[in-house]
Amino acid sequence: MKIIRLSILLICSNIFAQDDLSLIFYYDQIISPVENANQKSPDMITDMDGVLHITWVEQIAGHKNIRYCKSEDGGATFTSPTQVNNHNNSIIAYNQAGPKIRIRGDELLIIYMDNRTGTTSPYLSRSLDGGDNWLQEIMVSDQPHLNLYPDIEIDSSGNIHVIYYNYNANYFIEDVRYTYAPPGTIDFVASISTGLVNDEAEPCDCCQPDLAISENDDLYIAYRNNINNIRDHYLVVKPVGDDFFSESIRISTYNDFIDFCPSSGPSIAFNGNTIAVSYMVYQNLSSYINYSSLDELSFNNEINVQISDAMQNYPQSILHNNFIHSSWVDFSNGSADIYYGVSEIGSGEIQNVQRVHQFEEDNGISQLDQKILWDNEFLYCLWSDQRDGHFQIYISKTSADAFVQGDVNQDGEIDVLDIIVTVNLIHQSDYNAIADLNGDGLLNVLDIIQLINLILFDSDPLVE
Repeated sequence: MKIIRLSILLICSNIFAQDDLSLIFYYDQIISPVENANQKSPDMITDMDGVLHITWVEQIAGHKNIRYCKSEDGGATFTSPTQVNNHNNSIIAYNQAGPKIRIRGDELLIIYMDNRTGTTSPYLSRSLDGGDNWLQEIMVSDQPHLNLYPDIEIDSSGNIHVIYYNYNANYFIEDVRYTYAPPGTIDFVASISTGLVNDEAEPCDCCQPDLAISENDDLYIAYRNNINNIRDHYLVVKPVGDDFFSESIRISTYNDFIDFCPSSGPSIAFNGNTIAVSYMVYQNLSSYINYSSLDELSFNNEINVQISDAMQNYPQSILHNNFIHSSWVDFSNGSADIYYGVSEIGSGEIQNVQRVHQFEEDNGISQLDQKILWDNEFLYCLWSDQRDGHFQIYISKTSADAFVQGDVNQDGEIDVLDIIVTVNLIHQSDYNAIADLNGDGLLNVLDIIQLINLILFDSDPLVE
């Protein structure tokens, strides 16, 4: 049965004025289809010119490599993908633990896990020409055994900050390491322990942590802890200029008993003096968003995103203005779907909940590994999608601009790019109400003809 969501009702009513509380994801765009390949664990970032940079893991016949492409037109078209890693077929990736892409000046940086030596470690690849070519990667870890779950951030001075989980020879977690490379270099200093492992507690050793930097360059690490299988979420801070991380600060207080590997870690985001966190609690099968001021770091504003009795997992949140935008994986339909909702700070509720992808799937088709990103007036969502049999990377976006009929990709212009998007939607059999210009409930050549008429004649004639 077709799901009629708030977004479709708004479109069909011609109510297109949008703000943070009424954003609409309006089309699905496949990035780089490859037959007989699985594409997973995507990440994305935009640069100062609005160019969208995307990376993911591509697996063919058991061999995994890191791929990269970019879009200079807001996600309407993408460059042909290039391979990031120079050493072939030794990439390692898990849930939430794929490649991470960041920007430092004119440099693109991607960190990922690689098993080329027989022991998995984080490696860093770098491009100096906008992603056209990738230099020989370097190993970041200085520890002798297994090293997993890296994360990377760049501060305002150009320092590259990296964390990763360090395991000893018997594969038990030893500590969580931190290192950095000074501005203009990729020469990482000797790593130090963050202090997250002690006699009473250790991070959940199969859950990705999240490294983030506040606007004043303080470092924050959010992680799922493990105290005798009580796996709640915590936070530590290293203020700018300090050499050590703080004592742990508790985020969730459920005493969430989990005697298996949950593979689900928290995420954090900043806006000014506000920090937002999102996390999953297994005893409730629910995902939550929460927030605090940076002065207090007291998380007493929890909101459940649950829309049914089914599981919601792998939440990610970002802050824009006074709003927390969140996405998560929802299992209400029996398979994994990507959902989105927004909460205004102080409201205590989640609003405008909608399924991101337009595909009306049969049970068993999964959408996973979502990432959301705000850039200028656009909110992007990126994910791995199984609709074609193999997992492929898809993207969608929404805009805070007023809608103009014919502006299918919502870039403010009605031009050939809108035709390209509409043709792709028709080819993929993905219905989208914004591209349905004649409102007949179908996407076909009649909509293309009407779009061409809008471009050529700046009018909207009836199509017989």
